[in-house]
Amino acid sequence: MKRRLLIIVPLLLVLSSLPTPAAESAPCQGLDNALIVDTSSHTMWMCQKSNAIARFRVAIGQCGVKKRSEGDKKTPEGAFDLGMPRPSSKFRLFIPIGYPNTEQSSKGYSGGSIGIHGPHRGSLWLGKDSATVDWTNGCIAVGTDEEILTVAHWVKDQGVKKVIIR
Repeated sequence: MKRRLLIIVPLLLVLSSLPTPAAESAPCQGLDNALIVDTSSHTMWMCQKSNAIARFRVAIGQCGVKKRSEGDKKTPEGAFDLGMPRPSSKFRLFIPIGYPNTEQSSKGYSGGSIGIHGPHRGSLWLGKDSATVDWTNGCIAVGTDEEILTVAHWVKDQGVKKVIIR
């Protein structure tokens, strides 16, 4: 009996933490084509016509959010332009994010080379688990090559030009 409880209790905790279908579409309400990143839940949604069409677990900057300067290892928050996906020797693919945006630049925020990318080549053996720890220098990282390929193809095919990080 004790052994069953050791299996059932953690399973119930995991299941109870999964989002409901209503919560899945909530981040995308009112958005046509955009990527939404919720840094507190480490989740990125692909939003199309107000619906979440895909969801990914993501890693963010080692030092959290609210990026202000180059090298602070934080992920920026705000609405940003997306560049076209390009090959990366470190991460398979890299999708540039237009950080800092105009408002942030006027406040003196600095930095660059922020984007959405796949797992580091040295961490491929972790699979999706590579997105369970915040390890980036401020970027957003999905857990697998398959995931970054999915995002990159969608961004290119749908002409997605915006990411909102909150």
